Amino acid sequence: SESKSSDAPNRIVFMEGERYKELLAEDILDLRGAKELSLKENFLTRLPESFGQLVDLRVLHLIDNQLLELPESFGQLSSLQELRLEFNRLWTLPETFGNLE
Repeated sequence: SESKSSDAPNRIVFMEGERYKELLAEDILDLRGAKELSLKENFLTRLPESFGQLVDLRVLHLIDNQLLELPESFGQLSSLQELRLEFNRLWTLPETFGNLE
């Protein structure tokens, strides 16, 4: 189920088990300002390059998707403290991944 609370200072967004196959650049615009994002249990194979605009993200759960790669912009997620990628099809991580602390 999807739940968005856009006016909360610690905005948390759940888009779990919705069977999303794709996130579009427009979707990323709607998610800006989110502190926590859970996209687990979907069918995502990729994330748009604009994903790196989610610079406020502290927690990101991408568990149990079909991700083949992460966008180069992933290295821009400088606030990220917790990242969960289990049960995907990732073989490599973008070079910018090293920018994350």
